[in-house]
Amino acid sequence: MNGEWDFTIDPNNDGGQEDWHIPGNKVWGQKILVPYPWESKLSGVNRPDYNGYAWYHRRFSVPAEWEGKNIFLRFGAVDWRTWIWLDGVLIAEHEGGYTPFSVNLTDLLSGKEEYSLTVKVQDVTSPEQLVGKQVGWYTTTSGIWQTVYLEACGKKEYPFIGQLKIDTCCDGQVKISAVPTRATPVCQLRVLPDRGTDKVGFSETIDKLAPFTLHSPYSGELTISNPQLWTPESPSLYFVEVQMVTGEEVIDSVHTYFGVREVTREKYGENPYEYIYLNGKPYYFLCALNQAFHPDGIYTYPSDDAIRRDLEDTKEFGFNSLRVHIKVDEPRFYYWADRLGVAIFYDMPCFRKYTDQSKHYYLNTMNEAIERDRNHPSIVSWVLFNETWGLEEHNTPEGQAWVKEMYEHAKQLDPTRLIEDNSPCRYDHVITDVNSWHFYIYPHQKAREHIEKVVNETYPGSTFNYIGGNKQNTEPLINSEYGGVSSGMGDRDISWCFHYLTQELRRHPKICGYIYTELQDIEWEHNGFMNYDRTRKMFGYKDLFPMPDGHPPLSYRDLNTQDFLILDAPAGEDLSEQSEKTLPVALSLYSGRKGRAQYQLGWQLYESTRLAPGWHFTQNGEGSIQAEAYTVTQGDPIVFSVPPQRLLLLYAWVKDRGGQFIARNWWTFHSFKESPPSMDKRTQWRQRWNPKDYTEIKGTLEKPKSKNSEIISLSGDASVTYEVQLPVELYVSSIKDMVFECELSGCSGIERVGWKDRIRAPSTADRRGAPFSYNSSSIRQRRVSPGSNLCHRPRRL
Repeated sequence: MNGEWDFTIDPNNDGGQEDWHIPGNKVWGQKILVPYPWESKLSGVNRPDYNGYAWYHRRFSVPAEWEGKNIFLRFGAVDWRTWIWLDGVLIAEHEGGYTPFSVNLTDLLSGKEEYSLTVKVQDVTSPEQLVGKQVGWYTTTSGIWQTVYLEACGKKEYPFIGQLKIDTCCDGQVKISAVPTRATPVCQLRVLPDRGTDKVGFSETIDKLAPFTLHSPYSGELTISNPQLWTPESPSLYFVEVQMVTGEEVIDSVHTYFGVREVTREKYGENPYEYIYLNGKPYYFLCALNQAFHPDGIYTYPSDDAIRRDLEDTKEFGFNSLRVHIKVDEPRFYYWADRLGVAIFYDMPCFRKYTDQSKHYYLNTMNEAIERDRNHPSIVSWVLFNETWGLEEHNTPEGQAWVKEMYEHAKQLDPTRLIEDNSPCRYDHVITDVNSWHFYIYPHQKAREHIEKVVNETYPGSTFNYIGGNKQNTEPLINSEYGGVSSGMGDRDISWCFHYLTQELRRHPKICGYIYTELQDIEWEHNGFMNYDRTRKMFGYKDLFPMPDGHPPLSYRDLNTQDFLILDAPAGEDLSEQSEKTLPVALSLYSGRKGRAQYQLGWQLYESTRLAPGWHFTQNGEGSIQAEAYTVTQGDPIVFSVPPQRLLLLYAWVKDRGGQFIARNWWTFHSFKESPPSMDKRTQWRQRWNPKDYTEIKGTLEKPKSKNSEIISLSGDASVTYEVQLPVELYVSSIKDMVFECELSGCSGIERVGWKDRIRAPSTADRRGAPFSYNSSSIRQRRVSPGSNLCHRPRRL
């Protein structure tokens, strides 16, 4: 029933007084495209400024071939309170913004050709409602925002399949439990391979499932010999049809699928700490935070293809998992995660005020979300709370007892997955299967010290990262949010901070995964691998320096990889007092290679002067690493001589005995004794200023979301003027040349929310009265100072 509906907003709830639910009482003058929230452009309403009451209306017919069946009206999600009328009669109410609900229409339909359906929604986003980032952060979401549909189930005189639970183990054991709408001794359930034509690519698995019959109470186990296990690298699925039969008559059937996989937490070898295990072995989670917003649909994806593309991009960037952040997403999202191979850390929405009512809302939503999505093999963890949102009593024994109760309840609902009580930024776990923590720290040295502190204080019996007298045991340690750019920091060079922060995490074998913030930008937050409109950011790795023959171009996949080469040095380390550098090298090996093996290490050193463009090869060498699987192993150090007054870039790689690349990395140093080089102020001079220190602006100055933003943004026919005070010592009359360095970007079609229609466009600046064109996809005349990023910074274009 997606499509165009009648619609009107109703700030004063006039419709309640005027009985708009009665057919003929309301002349509907506006339309909305369901299932997009009324704040979105795709809805056709585009009212991000409105919260309150709104009304939906449409007419529908029931297919004639559904005669004799049970007929349901189903809503995927409506935010927040909903009333539903059929031909003027109230048939249902619902509270909640994330989970599905349905109305059994079977006995309400009278055989008419057409029916009138009216829906009223109220969304005031009270602090007790469960929300994600659509409140207080980004554009809100209200009304119908997931699919609405009619469904025919079984036959009236018989029960039908109400729920299926499928649990698997990596040895091929599959437990299937079915819940019919009512028990009856005359019906059985049987499970058959589903040979539907849309299962292309999975025919190698479906025929291995023999017919299997479930008798009352409709639960049983079967064994798949030599199962093809589900992993992000090989997302094998088994498609099945579950039939309810009486004798040989099929009275109901459900087409579904499952993946054979198992998620546990266990120790590996002699290690005193645990890893997250997938299918019986440690698995390193290369994860990105995904808040799943879209500039056109806000909380609703524009199409099924858009969902698929986001998950395909996730894989292309090298991530094997996503943390779907504070949102119960559309079912098709998890379908594509299952099918394409993306593991999911599943965040529950949060409330903002701790009351009995908010706790009631939370428990209902958690129950319904887990029930809806527990069969998806991609989901590896349920994350109950985020950063202590709404847990105002978290510092009390009573508050901690409630969080523990929710953890134990989630375990009871689904004992097959890991449960994270709270993904914390305040070091306040109570009881959890995953010892997680967040950080957003800049620069490199502070981040390095912080990570080392966390690792050193993580051990059985430690109270670090726990509250209320609770202590760590051997739970796996994982970073569940990190970045050099947090929300509100404006634009910074994520290509550089992702590089050094990821290396710092990979240095420590105790850490078994990370969650980088984030997959794509959202409105005013600019730390994604992609822009908000899903265009790619320029990381600059590919063309950073000339590659040796036979070496493919570098990319983020050389950093987002199960096997990681560690070049252990501070970012942009100053080597000016050294004639020789000894660089520690290690290999973090988690791709499933077994045991201990020898790998070949190779490296090349490039150098450049500060002002000269390009890099020049200067030194190379070889070594080896006797690496152990599922840990970090030190290898032969790299030793090179240090030329004076240079920028230095070291490129290194590891190959196996067959000559295949295992891991690659690069790092930068400098050997300038003074920065900047000494200069005679009578003839040479350099001065910097903040872009916000302007003297005049023409055009519209866009207000930054963050007071700490380091950029200014102008729209329209705009210009900015600066007055620069020259030093007294400078002989102005003798100036022969001045160089103006800046970073500029231009775009067209800027909108308040999102930039769907923008294109790359040249910017202009005034130089002695003559405008010049500036290519916004590159940086010209850029000086690189020691310790700074040596590649193009990603910018919003």
